[in-house]
Amino acid sequence: RDDAFRGMVNRMLGEAYRLSGRSRQAIAALKAGIAFSERYDNPAVHATCARALGDTEHQLGNYVAAEAAWSEAVVKGHLGAIPEEEIPALDSLRALYIRQGRFEEALSITGKWLILRDSMARMDATKDLMRSEFDAVQLADSLGLALRTQQQSIRVEQRIGKERTRRNMAL
Repeated sequence: RDDAFRGMVNRMLGEAYRLSGRSRQAIAALKAGIAFSERYDNPAVHATCARALGDTEHQLGNYVAAEAAWSEAVVKGHLGAIPEEEIPALDSLRALYIRQGRFEEALSITGKWLILRDSMARMDATKDLMRSEFDAVQLADSLGLALRTQQQSIRVEQRIGKERTRRNMAL
């Protein structure tokens, strides 16, 4: 469990180093994150670190290393069912292949990317629909509760009114 946490800490540390221009330290932190994720067998952390490593290597002009890291992110993202990492890694590979004139590979990657992206869009739409249905049911339950509470309040007021009338008649 600690290794998974350390993997994510190294991921965040690597990103902080990269954003502050300390690329060598970023690479070291991200590789440490990958090592922790391998020890813990956590493909999600591995994919996250590998994608960030690819971004860092690409920023330095190390295109072979970037391609290897992004490819690793795709594999681990697919293995762990982490499309949030797989999709951007595929997109980065596609863009790299286009810049390098590797159009057939770019086309192949584009097909995979589109399928995944569309699948994610459908899943997001399904989640949105389910959330909307839940909200509607929750609102209906709330309205039902409000009506029941109102009816109960009216009955209590009526009972109090009857008791008041009886008391006033008794006086």
